[in-house]
Amino acid sequence: MRSIGNVERNAAVGDEPPLTAEQFALPAEHRWQRNFSARCRWAAAALRRRPPRYASV
Repeated sequence: MRSIGNVERNAAVGDEPPLTAEQFALPAEHRWQRNFSARCRWAAAALRRRPPRYASV
């Protein structure tokens, strides 16, 4: 925390009532799917077509 105001605001959140299920689910709508290539058919197919990194001995 860089300022006393930030510390006070963050500490005050603990005095609030807990989030409802509706409020808790709201950020999930804006979630960034980080494993994008695994969900794309074209990217998964490209990974399967890629030659092996090292030749087997």
